[in-house]
Amino acid sequence: MDVPDRSIQLMRYVALLRAVNLGAVRKMPMAELRSLLADLGHTDVATYLQSGNAVFSSNRDDRAELTRELEDTMASHFGFEVPTILRSVVEVGEVVDGCPYRAEADNDPTRVHAVFIEPMPPDAVWEAVRSIDHSPEELTVGAGVVYMHTPDGMQRSRLSQTVERATRDVVATTRNWRTVVNLAGMI
Repeated sequence: MDVPDRSIQLMRYVALLRAVNLGAVRKMPMAELRSLLADLGHTDVATYLQSGNAVFSSNRDDRAELTRELEDTMASHFGFEVPTILRSVVEVGEVVDGCPYRAEADNDPTRVHAVFIEPMPPDAVWEAVRSIDHSPEELTVGAGVVYMHTPDGMQRSRLSQTVERATRDVVATTRNWRTVVNLAGMI
């Protein structure tokens, strides 16, 4: 009789989907996303909000392969491409711990944002972004993430527009601090 290999380590991931459920386009019911993830063999699947945040466990550690498989499956199922960024439990913890705007986030978590980026543009791109005066907005570059403090909100943020242009050729997706903290709590 075969005994299951208990040495297989489960990895916990956060999948951050870019640009889903925006108005009437790119609709993706979270129940269907949870089912797709389960059908791919992932466990402990949960979603947060309707904006494309999923948490799951997997016995696979090849993040590039997992990302491709998830993107291909979503494209096939939903009929549109969904750029996706996967982060491990450790990486999400590092994003939370590394936030330079914690005091501002504690005051109003909707004014602090984490832009998850894959792959990260070179330092020269961020030097160019920093050379533009976005006062009172602030930006700090971390590992695979850019933190933004937007005291007047994202709707009027010049900094977010500059960051969007700087990340045009890579996958980037933004979450407000409340969402980041809640996702960290789910994992």
